[in-house]
Amino acid sequence: MTKDENTISVVWSPEDIQSLIPELSDVDAIEALHTIRDSFKERATEQGWEILETLLEIYGYKDEDEEEEEEEE
Repeated sequence: MTKDENTISVVWSPEDIQSLIPELSDVDAIEALHTIRDSFKERATEQGWEILETLLEIYGYKDEDEEEEEEEE
């Protein structure tokens, strides 16, 4: 397996920005993407951990009891 097969990533593009704000030009959409990049990464990482834990629990890789024990420590 290659490294890419062993990771999860999401890529956002100027076109994604324009799908939310269609009136933005290509240049403005690129600028918006650059402006929000660092804040987006921070928020996505925070939310990503919560999503990862939830999905691991849903798919049976992590027990609720284990999670409660970790929180108590």
